[in-house]
Amino acid sequence: MPTARIIQCSDSDSTAVRGVDQVFRVEGDSTQLMTFRLKAFRDLGLESPALYMDTDMLLLRPIDLGVILEKKDAVVCERSFKRNEKFGQLKFKNFVFECYAGKTLMQAHPYIACFTITRNWKFWDTAYEILSGMPVMFHAWFGDQEAIKRVVESGSWIVKKVPESTYACLPEMFVSSTSKPRLMHFKGPERKALMLNYLRRLKNGDPFS
Repeated sequence: MPTARIIQCSDSDSTAVRGVDQVFRVEGDSTQLMTFRLKAFRDLGLESPALYMDTDMLLLRPIDLGVILEKKDAVVCERSFKRNEKFGQLKFKNFVFECYAGKTLMQAHPYIACFTITRNWKFWDTAYEILSGMPVMFHAWFGDQEAIKRVVESGSWIVKKVPESTYACLPEMFVSSTSKPRLMHFKGPERKALMLNYLRRLKNGDPFS
């Protein structure tokens, strides 16, 4: 997508990524990553449709935001993988998330926050306000997914759901996917180590793409 305008949302210290069209720097505590992230998307203040995505994702095929968004307020990425697996590790970053005990991953986090399309910044304003009122542990971890879930469940927004298998496919699930993935998601340290290799394969015309 050579004509896409790429904006890097960042803290005040991180290096600008080569090739981006704009670096939008946000003041705040970036150690509270979830709150900081939603604040950045809100403060960016885009009035037109945009895709908000993680940096550990690889675009395989072009995406037409207008076609996907249709007349909806937002597009959220619904979990495809391990939906019925129990939420196992309840302790993260010295916090214990007892609220997820006994729940499946689908019950706890039905939406993956790495891929979201919104018509404008107002969706993020609502998500940020929801997260701001939540316990401090969510500000450090899981808060973006929890806030998006609550926005969707509120019924106040017209939301379209698209599958993780298409818009955030894990590399190990690519071959078995029947949805012709448009993006791959290299979440976690082990998958990130694979990302450059997949990029080289993509540039060389590997049929996996």
